[in-house]
Amino acid sequence: MGQLGLHLRLTDSELAAAAAHVGYDSIIDYIINEVEEAKFASGDVAQTDKSWAYIHSALLGIDPDGPLDLEPQDASLADTSNARYVIMGREVLESDDNGYVGLTRALDVPAVAAALADISVEDLAARVARTHRRFEAMGDAEEAAEYAASWFEGLVAFYVSTAQRNEHVLFTVYF
Repeated sequence: MGQLGLHLRLTDSELAAAAAHVGYDSIIDYIINEVEEAKFASGDVAQTDKSWAYIHSALLGIDPDGPLDLEPQDASLADTSNARYVIMGREVLESDDNGYVGLTRALDVPAVAAALADISVEDLAARVARTHRRFEAMGDAEEAAEYAASWFEGLVAFYVSTAQRNEHVLFTVYF
């Protein structure tokens, strides 16, 4: 399982400034030193700790211990709604062996927020446990489900408020 996941709310101008950086090292340096520091002070963040991998795997139908993937490995487990974009976003801004930066543009945030709002915490926990067992992931499936569920409501609330503000969501994780 990966490292700490973080969702950041960005305005149009903040997104333009981030997108102006070319290459993984440049954009990561900018995000860490400029965006994250400013956003933590403003509260425009949603932390998912390491639960992002469980949430992502449960909504996409992939192995939570496997490589980062954006396509289902088991279509029968994959959510076909826009909820599947909650973690990795709809676009890859940058990605390499050191981390990942994904983006959901403001135009798409309301659809992701609405799809997430349709998933109860209990349903998410059941999906995490089912996916965990299906791929025989490390650790206990019920503990993974409880852990992921404990972060889910805050993530849903973040997307809903970001949709209301008509802003973008940037997801970062560093390995």
